Amino acid sequence: MRAAPAFHVNLQHFTLWRAGVAMFALLAFACNLAWCASGTEPRSMAVWVISNSLAMWLAVTAVRATRSTPLSLRWDTLNWRLGPMTSVGEEPAAGQLKVVIDLGSWMLLRFVQTEPAVLSAGWRCGLRPQSCLAVQRKGLEPTWHALRCAVYSSRPAKLAPELDHAHHATALE
Repeated sequence: MRAAPAFHVNLQHFTLWRAGVAMFALLAFACNLAWCASGTEPRSMAVWVISNSLAMWLAVTAVRATRSTPLSLRWDTLNWRLGPMTSVGEEPAAGQLKVVIDLGSWMLLRFVQTEPAVLSAGWRCGLRPQSCLAVQRKGLEPTWHALRCAVYSSRPAKLAPELDHAHHATALE
């Protein structure tokens, strides 16, 4: 198998991600209320307060998780490049992309930086050495197949250890 050709996509549609996170947060909150109300003996006020405080913390965390800034994602045949939408073609972070979850029309990808990002003056995306990217087909219909092919294609072959050792030996001389 050969590596996929160069590819670029703008990640700016997050409706499925937001809906999924909201659904799981509501489900967790409903389960919490059902647990507090269940049982033969009523729960104490302290249990209600602690349990509902944890549920509210979950809700706040879920809202923060749905805040996704539009990003530019590019495959240059060697590395994936990630950056803000304004950096198309010059994305500052290089790394590898791994599929965490694939549901057909929605994927959760993990971007792992392999070299430090050269940040532009105004970029405040909060990119960490590992970032999760929620990607959905809706809004990317024309490029969805190409994105999936690029994500799943084989990576370029690395130097064989004996070739790398020979190169290292000549570099030391």
